[in-house]
Amino acid sequence: MAKDGKIIFIGCGTGRCGTASLVRLVEGCRNCACSHERRPLLPWDFDEKRFKERLAFFSNSTTRLSGDVSYAYLPYIERFIQALSVVKIICLERDRQSVVDSFIWKTIGRNHWYHHDGTVWAKDPVWDATFPKYDIADKRKAIGAYWDEYRTRVRRIAEMYPDNLCLFKTGTLNSIQGQKKVFDFLEISENDRCYQDHLKYNIGEPVKASWTEEAGYARMRRIIHTAENIHSVLPSQCRLILVDQEQIRDYIPAGCHVIPFLERSGVYYGPPSDDSTAIRELKRLRRTGSDFIVFAWPAFWWLDYYTGLNRYLRSKYRCLCENERIIVFDLRTVFFTAVKSNKKEDRSKPATQQPLDRF
Repeated sequence: MAKDGKIIFIGCGTGRCGTASLVRLVEGCRNCACSHERRPLLPWDFDEKRFKERLAFFSNSTTRLSGDVSYAYLPYIERFIQALSVVKIICLERDRQSVVDSFIWKTIGRNHWYHHDGTVWAKDPVWDATFPKYDIADKRKAIGAYWDEYRTRVRRIAEMYPDNLCLFKTGTLNSIQGQKKVFDFLEISENDRCYQDHLKYNIGEPVKASWTEEAGYARMRRIIHTAENIHSVLPSQCRLILVDQEQIRDYIPAGCHVIPFLERSGVYYGPPSDDSTAIRELKRLRRTGSDFIVFAWPAFWWLDYYTGLNRYLRSKYRCLCENERIIVFDLRTVFFTAVKSNKKEDRSKPATQQPLDRF
């Protein structure tokens, strides 16, 4: 253990192996902060600048245990071990066939593991760079080669640094005994541990939509066009709250400061429990300087489900854009619908809106 008791935690694994579940387990403990695939994403080809940025983030953390989990850490692990005083690394392992099958479903219309011209699969300007490439045009075989390489490399590092890196099967997360092993390795005290005996991680895959590669390709193009639409509507250097089910944010060009909703420490925290929570968090982010809130099409259902939030936005803020891709509200100025007076009104005209100062 470090002299100051502070530990840096890095989680890894091929992806589609329980990394998000590992985050939820560690994040649930007291005095522990853990994120999933922290942005900016790390490219698979080692990037010295990104490494130093992430090293600074870890070094400046204030909680007793602070970390992040992402498959893309593998090329950076040895450098982190050499640079940090105490770093604990957990690699989750899931069987090869399950990982391949899960990626095939998850990446319909895309192929991150092969250099291609974008005609058969859509080019992904964000995620393509985070995976290695193989001279294998068969996508399923390429993903299998990725699994093989990952397993070989991480086991070699584990042999070199057994005190720093430990391998766990994904199923370890599904039992109190397994969670205890994780907590023991991370040196989380008994008082800080929060066992999850009522949760089961990675039990089966989500219902697989009957998508075709063509439909997946079209969806990727829609995501990119949505990001471009947001960029074209909003001024540069603005601060925007983005409601997108974590589908669009990574594709928005540099310039805008994008805040997920809900968020905790800049990380997406999932949908709100109710309208009151949504409105309260919106007010909080607006007070901190957010200029706009944008609903992208994957999250249009929010405005039907959170009816109170919908009414609140439409009654107070100007809607700058509403189309099949995005709905944008301007938070820079508050408006209200004019209240009825005793004077005779001209009902042939809509009620006017009056600006209020920022509250």
